[in-house]
Amino acid sequence: MVVAGAGLRRVLGALWFLATLLLRLGVAGNAAVASVDGRRGGDDGRGLGVRDIGLVAAGEMQLRRLHLGRRIPPQPAFSPLTLRLGGSLQDKVVYGTADLRRPCTPAKVVFGLNALNGRVLLPDGSLGGPLDYTNAASLIRYTVNKGYEIHGWELGNELSGKGGARVGADQYSADVIGLKSIVDKIYKGNPSKPLVLAPGGFFDTAWFTKLIAETKQNQLNVITHHIYNLGAAGGADKGGRHLVTDSFVFNFWFLDQLGMSAKYDTKTYCRQSLIGGNYGLLNRTTFQPNPDYYSALLWHRLMGTKVPATTFRGTNKIRAYAHCAKDSTGITLLLINLSGKTTTQVSVTSEAAAAAHKQGLKKHTRETRHVHDPAFAEAAGAMRNEYHLTPKDGNLQSQVMLLNGKALATDADGNIPRFEAAKVDAAQPTTVAPYSIVFSHIPHFSAPALLVSAPAVPVVGQPGFISIDCGLDARYGSQNDRYSGIDYVPDGPYVDSGENHELSSTYGSQQPNRFLTLRSFPSGKRNCYTLPTVADAKYLVRMEIFYGNYDGRNSSPGTVEFDLYLGPNFWDTVYVDLGTAHEAIFIAWASWVPVCLVNTGRGTPFVSALDLRPLGPALYPSVTPGLTMTTYNRLNMGGSTSFTRYPDDPFDRFWWWMVDSRWTNRSNRSAIQPDPKFVEPLPVLQTAVEASGNDMVLTPVTWNDTRATLSFIVFLHFADFQNLQLRQFDRYFNSQKLQESPYIPSFLVASCIYSSTAVTANDRTYNITLVATAKSVLPPMVNAIEVYTLHPHKSPTTFSKDFDAIMAIKFEYGVKKNWMGDPCFPDYWYGVKCSNTSGNTTRITSLDLSNSNLSGVVSTNFTLLTALENLNLSGNHLSGNSLCKRNTGSLILRYDSDENMCNQTLKSSRKREVVLITPVVVSVLVMAALFLAYFIRRAKRKPTVYVDDHAQIENVTRSRKKQEDHLQDTENRRFTYKDLEKFTDNFKRFIGKGGFGLVYHGYFDDGTEVAVKMRSESSSHGLDEFLAEVQSLTKVHHRNIVSLVGYCWEKDHLGLVYEYMSQGNLTDHLRGKNGVAETLTWGTRLRVVLEAAQGLDYLHKGCSPPIIHRDIWDLAELISAMLRLTYQPLLLAHLASWTRNSVADRRLGGAYDVNSMWKVVDTALMCTADAGAARPTMSDVVAQLKDSLALEEARESECSIPASAASASTALISTFGPMAR
Repeated sequence: MVVAGAGLRRVLGALWFLATLLLRLGVAGNAAVASVDGRRGGDDGRGLGVRDIGLVAAGEMQLRRLHLGRRIPPQPAFSPLTLRLGGSLQDKVVYGTADLRRPCTPAKVVFGLNALNGRVLLPDGSLGGPLDYTNAASLIRYTVNKGYEIHGWELGNELSGKGGARVGADQYSADVIGLKSIVDKIYKGNPSKPLVLAPGGFFDTAWFTKLIAETKQNQLNVITHHIYNLGAAGGADKGGRHLVTDSFVFNFWFLDQLGMSAKYDTKTYCRQSLIGGNYGLLNRTTFQPNPDYYSALLWHRLMGTKVPATTFRGTNKIRAYAHCAKDSTGITLLLINLSGKTTTQVSVTSEAAAAAHKQGLKKHTRETRHVHDPAFAEAAGAMRNEYHLTPKDGNLQSQVMLLNGKALATDADGNIPRFEAAKVDAAQPTTVAPYSIVFSHIPHFSAPALLVSAPAVPVVGQPGFISIDCGLDARYGSQNDRYSGIDYVPDGPYVDSGENHELSSTYGSQQPNRFLTLRSFPSGKRNCYTLPTVADAKYLVRMEIFYGNYDGRNSSPGTVEFDLYLGPNFWDTVYVDLGTAHEAIFIAWASWVPVCLVNTGRGTPFVSALDLRPLGPALYPSVTPGLTMTTYNRLNMGGSTSFTRYPDDPFDRFWWWMVDSRWTNRSNRSAIQPDPKFVEPLPVLQTAVEASGNDMVLTPVTWNDTRATLSFIVFLHFADFQNLQLRQFDRYFNSQKLQESPYIPSFLVASCIYSSTAVTANDRTYNITLVATAKSVLPPMVNAIEVYTLHPHKSPTTFSKDFDAIMAIKFEYGVKKNWMGDPCFPDYWYGVKCSNTSGNTTRITSLDLSNSNLSGVVSTNFTLLTALENLNLSGNHLSGNSLCKRNTGSLILRYDSDENMCNQTLKSSRKREVVLITPVVVSVLVMAALFLAYFIRRAKRKPTVYVDDHAQIENVTRSRKKQEDHLQDTENRRFTYKDLEKFTDNFKRFIGKGGFGLVYHGYFDDGTEVAVKMRSESSSHGLDEFLAEVQSLTKVHHRNIVSLVGYCWEKDHLGLVYEYMSQGNLTDHLRGKNGVAETLTWGTRLRVVLEAAQGLDYLHKGCSPPIIHRDIWDLAELISAMLRLTYQPLLLAHLASWTRNSVADRRLGGAYDVNSMWKVVDTALMCTADAGAARPTMSDVVAQLKDSLALEEARESECSIPASAASASTALISTFGPMAR
């Protein structure tokens, strides 16, 4: 950064960033923290006008080749330029003055002078002795004789730091005084005498303090200071990094630095460089602008001469800076969103108005005078200009920047494109999308200091939504709703029954995309969608019903009627009209919520769209566990003729407009702070109704509902548009006074008052009434009203852990049957029996899955059904040992016959628990977790064929003729090489590499994602190994093993086509690389390792012939992540002496059984024995892990586990969502 201007040398905050962009900022009285010097550069006529850009030509080669008029495109938009010719080689350059030529591009040139010429090395490593000024003085005289106007002379480059070449502060100060004397002498009588700048180095407090103390004010004009950006990730000293410093992502750092520098009154900001390395404003090969070139132009064009004091309140993911607008009225905001998931709405008001409002809340009488906020000029229809910067295709490393959705690029003649602003209602907040940058010019705002604020609860963007287009064919993928911009997905993965239909052509063209299809349920009384949730989290669920004569019957309104249920509990009754929406707010009781349509005998149930929206925990405090709150009405009072939803409402609530001639409609375009417990959308808060004329009583809503079972609760939202006169009133819901003391709505700050108890009127008539007090000058007003009905959960609900377990079993084996809704109520699922244990909670006690065509191994999920007494798995194709129960009772298990396989009772002093004795294969996610020591050992050995103790494996490389015959009998598909080229778009997206070869991502014609593994020429796998692998994988069918979809065998092309696993691997989840925020508990980690061990045991013994397992990658690293071990040589030799703090992941917070953890460590040590006979078998390992898990489960049953940890095991299931099998 360079601080330019006389008398400012003592501003230590000045930064010379080895680069080019100039901020002309400064202090202008007490109304602003900084201001620009006021000079204005010319505009080249192409809509740019960006000026005061300094350029760095760093390095000897650049100085030799810097021909601005020939090699570098002209930069008139940045005129006048500041050119700093210097940098890392500055102190090695000797200028050949006879050959120096005048640059042809108008610029303010800052020359860097050699400050090491004549120095000697001192004992302390610094360079000392007097500076030889001969060449510097020669160059200065040369420029004067030639008539060249030089902006400044800078002495040395980076000599103030403690690394590299350095000169002591005393000597350097003397050298600066000497340089200033030379400049004064040569320029004596010259009106354009240049500045003297120093030291151009890294900030060292003691060094800089001495420099300032030893130089007088007229001996050093400008303090310069270097900061390297981004460090090892691509700083200037590293030459930058391709696709980092020359891509969109660099704008976040760059513009944030500009904003901070302006705020702290920096005068000139230089960015290294115009061209050079990967950090230039121009691409070093094509000379085309990099993304930060355009952001620099926008900064210069929009950010004006003064910097008002700005306070930001809200999420720390937003960077907010404000300047008075350039060449215009109002202000310009720079907003930078560093969150990749959250969309934030930003509002602005004056600090004075905010303070006056806060003070005014303390006392309200008829005589109270409130100061109106003058910051916003009330201008009907006023608009503002917004410039939204985003990367192309959402890729932060893109080198193409989008301005309001359009790519910025020069034309064929090299001209910079015009910057076209988006016109936005000036009264609306600015919406800042994830990972985006916004410049917002607000022309009707004027204040010496302002308050920028985001909602107290951040706007939850689309990534947190589940949006389902019911009846949408899966082949079409997701569909974007043109009204809300939300992506809706097909409903297949969430429902097992029903029929797809399309609307009649009469209706389709005018409807939102989500209404064009629907799913009807002509069969069965109860049909349910199952949606993933997080237990104890709050949600809004919505069903939209649009008839559209889909069945061709032209049914009259009201002739079709059916009920909606959340699990076993009633939600609402649907009376089919042309279109209706039904909402409910609830707290999830398990990892899944069934959303059911129940046939009541009055027509076929159907649904067009289904939404699930997570709500913040503070929203709607009336909603408690065991209670559903159903939306009866949600009204935007005085609103326009359309309803409000996302993105205006961050939680996508529907607000219907409401006007009436009996009221007076009011509106205001100012920003209004929402109530943090309700986060009302701004368009809703900006309209209101008040009593008309002289009437001081307002009854905005009345209704009549004859259903005696309904009880109502209301929420009233208020925000006053003025603070000059007193508005005070009481609020009533029927005869219930909502608050004892009279209410005064706050000025431009929303608040909500709601009924504390539900109301059921004897006459079924309801009203909301607002009555002004005798002191009130103005009539009552209200901005929005919400009316809900309350439905306590009266029906029995299956125990949440039983529900989660049986859902896991359903998805693992792909069970369809009638497994939807609550497993136990109102009807048992097929094969399920339950008992009522306490209150409204039921437990699953019996499960009959006999003859259900199940395949694979017996799942550990059965052990999670801890009340299970009978389990029948006979008549299936399951492998593994028997399942038994170890508790005070007994488990009747029918597996391979009708006999009870568990015929003995084992005593235990602990609570009842289920222990699994059968091996289980788990997915690639889980298979990646075994033992550190075991696989350190195995990784050093060649692949081994594991053999069952009682049988010898046959040779897997039989004759090719037999292999070909077998492949033809398999259920897998044989693809051609052209098929694979088509699936992968000519092998476009590379996703990994293994011993066999490279892996590519692809799609089938129906949209199914696949991974295609192609044998590389360097692979040791021949045709025999390839065919054997296809044979082996064909025999393994299980949800948790990646399925082989098909293969290619065409001449020299060998390929395997697998399912594509989009959720990553377990390592990523343990280390949070996939955004998984919750820490897995020790018990969960043990279960993962146990299942992995059982999986390998199954591969060794459960398959016939046994499976040769390769590519079980880096399990040592994974187990290290599980324990948070520090991997180093001789780790295992010293493991036994480690303390628990050295072994245990600190994130566990001590929530583990110490003996359980050490049992795992001991088992790992046993696996490292040199002699194979001394190492345990996998069966022994499994037994040890089970004992370790039993110890941990006993600890869990005796203590309270934090909610975040307790939910970790279910969070993985909930995150992945339902899988189509």
